[in-house]
Amino acid sequence: PGVYVVVFVFSLSVLLANAVASSWSFGKKRFDWFFTQRKLKASLRELSSDEKAFLRKFFSPKEKAAVTANYSDGLVSQLENKVIIFRPSNMSRSLTNFDYNLQPWAREELRKHPELLHDQ
Repeated sequence: PGVYVVVFVFSLSVLLANAVASSWSFGKKRFDWFFTQRKLKASLRELSSDEKAFLRKFFSPKEKAAVTANYSDGLVSQLENKVIIFRPSNMSRSLTNFDYNLQPWAREELRKHPELLHDQ
């Protein structure tokens, strides 16, 4: 009977350790995403006039899923590096023009706060 108790306690401790590790991992991902999202949203408040003008194309005169731009445009690269827009496909419209989409979090934030796209 003593061996069974040891095996049971060992199994229970392994299960408990696994549950704690999984919970920690899940909590850390949520925590990291929360702070990453705060940084990303803050980057929308620090856009240049040119960046705002480019992003307005997604909303005027009506909302669009994609905007076509030259991939060698520094402004486009800047917005990609800030994780505000992305290129959904590697297929170009012409040699250097690609469609770009707004990141879902950015579209949501700009819908809530359209004033972010207006020059002060």
